[in-house]
Amino acid sequence: MRTDSPSSYKTVVVPEVYDGPLYAACRMSACQVRWHLWQNGAERELADPYVAEWPVIGLRPIERAWREGAVRVDTGGVVYDVRPSTGTSDEQTSHPFQQPVHILTAWNPDCRPADLTTNVAAGKRLEQTVQNLGHSWLPASGYGTDLPWAERSIAVVDLDDDQAQELAEQFSQPAFLRWTAHHLAAIRTGTGDLIGEGTVSVTALDRRPCPMSDKPVEKVCRNPGGPWVSSAISYGSFWAGKRKTLLAALGCGVCHGGPADGIGTYAGVGPRFPPSRYGPGTSNSA
Repeated sequence: MRTDSPSSYKTVVVPEVYDGPLYAACRMSACQVRWHLWQNGAERELADPYVAEWPVIGLRPIERAWREGAVRVDTGGVVYDVRPSTGTSDEQTSHPFQQPVHILTAWNPDCRPADLTTNVAAGKRLEQTVQNLGHSWLPASGYGTDLPWAERSIAVVDLDDDQAQELAEQFSQPAFLRWTAHHLAAIRTGTGDLIGEGTVSVTALDRRPCPMSDKPVEKVCRNPGGPWVSSAISYGSFWAGKRKTLLAALGCGVCHGGPADGIGTYAGVGPRFPPSRYGPGTSNSA
């Protein structure tokens, strides 16, 4: 049920010359999606009138996009959650590897949003390419700390910066990450320049958290939608689509990709263009 008054919404006019995806912040107080895709008039009643156009307007600078965020690396027995340090405590877990770990992704090449199917296929090509070069890799993810975005990645232990840079460039990525003891560095593809480096806090988890809550839970998440009215059906379908995206990017150690709990069955209609580290950026009045 929408808690805001319908009068608080206004019509948003999308420029005809812009054919890319648009994202808008949801104003439903109970909504967990955070960002809805604006496309062909969808979600108009749920979205804030200030729209982030991407990539023409609101594109986050590459430096900021790669300096911010966290990393999760799954070794098969332990999941290491690597987040920017708050400065209030020392690293909780020591670095688990003797060598630097490079974090690479193939999602959203050229800093442009790609649909989930394209991103997943690109990720598989990256995995196969690294394997063909004789390197092993570990499943990894990059994500915003409040999960406004997430992307599937891989972690490679036996690479140097030059090799990582070549792979990032091959998959049209502007940067890659290097995780060493106490630090996470973002390095620009092409020049090898250091974009940013910060201290990190590392936590060892026994499994990947549920991506819909990002908390250590024991039960499979529940779809809050229902089969009774159109708004409940619409929300349930969008929630299912959001979950599909986050499962592809982050995985889940609770359901392992299985169905969610709840009433009703939803195919999951969105978002077609998952929000990424490059956006949405600053809001712009439409």
